[in-house]
Amino acid sequence: MNYAYQKVAKDSRSRQTPHYGHIDGDGDFIFRTPDNTHLVATSGKDFLVKAVAERPEPPSQVDWNLPTAGFVARNNYGEVEEDSFGRNEWSKRLGERRGEECVSAFGWLSLVIEPVSNEQIVLDLATLARSLRGKSFGDTEQNQTFQFPGGAMTTARSLILYDPDYGRSGSAENCWERYVRLERNGAIEYCGYDGVARLVTTKEEDTDPYHVFLYVQLIGTIWTFLVAVKQVLASAGYSAGVTYWVNLIGTKDSILADFAHTVGKDDKKWAQPFEPGFFGGDLGSFQIALP
Repeated sequence: MNYAYQKVAKDSRSRQTPHYGHIDGDGDFIFRTPDNTHLVATSGKDFLVKAVAERPEPPSQVDWNLPTAGFVARNNYGEVEEDSFGRNEWSKRLGERRGEECVSAFGWLSLVIEPVSNEQIVLDLATLARSLRGKSFGDTEQNQTFQFPGGAMTTARSLILYDPDYGRSGSAENCWERYVRLERNGAIEYCGYDGVARLVTTKEEDTDPYHVFLYVQLIGTIWTFLVAVKQVLASAGYSAGVTYWVNLIGTKDSILADFAHTVGKDDKKWAQPFEPGFFGGDLGSFQIALP
């Protein structure tokens, strides 16, 4: 019976009503005797049956050090020192449209989630293509939500939800603000440029804008996306662990801005880049110079 307890009663997908408890005489099995053919009318002497201790099955072992092969390697997330890190056929579409031209994103936030348990999971991509488009997860009252993109397309192994940047004119099919890619095996990738990064100029005549990442938006997206994906995987019957990669692509010579605007201890608040006097006239001193 321990096998049944482990495989049925504790399976999140079995949807079994919890056991009400144990009462005197409650047992694992109930035997039915048709027409009382095996029952004796006279009572016999009581006797005790020696109980055999249950031997629970050992829990499934998950080697957390095993490479979650496939998705990370196929999409250039394996080698952080390489120029191709985080760049794949889908992230190349990130950018912003200016007129009829799509200007490629200088950098973006990339989040990758991949299941690590041997618990089987197969995402129904056709159903998700209908149910996830534009859907929000999280706390709407606190404005802590993650909304999935509204556009959808499928490949042989994945579903891609995307938000195109139409700009003022021109097609936006190959110019995306952000996208979410879901594979059948549960691997999920989010890449977003709009809202977490932008080009900033201090003068209209500037032709070399500053590359800026927005701190508050980055942190908010990281957490709300995790909450949303947890619900997506749970709806598919997956309740085990995942590996979560958080990546910032294109940070070389960039500036981190948009810190918390609220007043903190001793009435102090974060100084914001691009506010008057923040850089002392030298914006370059605050750039992130990476090799």
